[in-house]
Amino acid sequence: MRKAGRALFASVLCPVDFSEHSALALRYAASIARRGGGTLHVLFVNDPLLVAAAAAAYNRAALGAASHAELQRFVGETLPARTIGRARLEVETALGPPAREILRATQQRHHDLVVLGTKGLNAARRLFLGSTTMEVLRRARVPVLAVPPADADATARVTVDAAWPGRTLVGAIEFGPHAAEDVLRAADVARWFRTHLMLAHVVPIPSIPPWLSADVDEHLRHNCAKADAALGALRGEIRGVRSTAIVRVGHPPDQIAAIAADYRAGLIVMGLRGEAGLFGEPAGAYAYQVLRHGVAPVLALPDRRRASTRG
Repeated sequence: MRKAGRALFASVLCPVDFSEHSALALRYAASIARRGGGTLHVLFVNDPLLVAAAAAAYNRAALGAASHAELQRFVGETLPARTIGRARLEVETALGPPAREILRATQQRHHDLVVLGTKGLNAARRLFLGSTTMEVLRRARVPVLAVPPADADATARVTVDAAWPGRTLVGAIEFGPHAAEDVLRAADVARWFRTHLMLAHVVPIPSIPPWLSADVDEHLRHNCAKADAALGALRGEIRGVRSTAIVRVGHPPDQIAAIAADYRAGLIVMGLRGEAGLFGEPAGAYAYQVLRHGVAPVLALPDRRRASTRG
């Protein structure tokens, strides 16, 4: 937990690779840092394999100096001075495997949030995650804001102003032992952004074998009624945040993305826990698929036990 009086995201780390997509992620990071009035730390990591390949043209010191100069130029072009307000801006280059260096910086500097781009879109217009992003999500002990790419011809024009995430953010809730924690933490985020919180739960359509006679519609009505009551009870624990609750039926990642799109939510908040899967369980079963829709950034929150082991 953060110290009393400390902003929710007082120290923000944003790794970049000089791409337009990482510039978009940097604009989101700057918006958060500006709101918190803390520190925005921009990091570029030289991969040792690329350093070795460039050895013929640069020695290590020269490459480091060139990388630092390019990083300063990239940040200056991406973030006009007014975009970070009273936040403090720091830039750093490092050498090593990117995921390892990002995680190292997060722990050593006690950052509250990592903001990074997911990767890009393939020929089928499907989002794919790079290995660095996957590793950071798998091992992160602090919240991670994963930013999906905009269309290639629109990324440079995307602005992330002080109004982001807009009027509504979606808190995706899975019922289980951590549901109450997920609701309260989503409420913390909504309170910090001063926006409306829409708690969302999706009842999946069961797969019924053809030989089994069952009234699927009645089953779904029953499950939806239970989910609506459970979500309402959890919502009753929220204080100081405007909130609503919605239950839908369907494939969870598709419906969470659809809810965010329907209500023009600028942010989706989900739990990040466990070691199995891409994001961890239970949210890990579909958080990546939510991102693939590219509707809004996803804020993945690690559970308290993982966060408490920060160095």
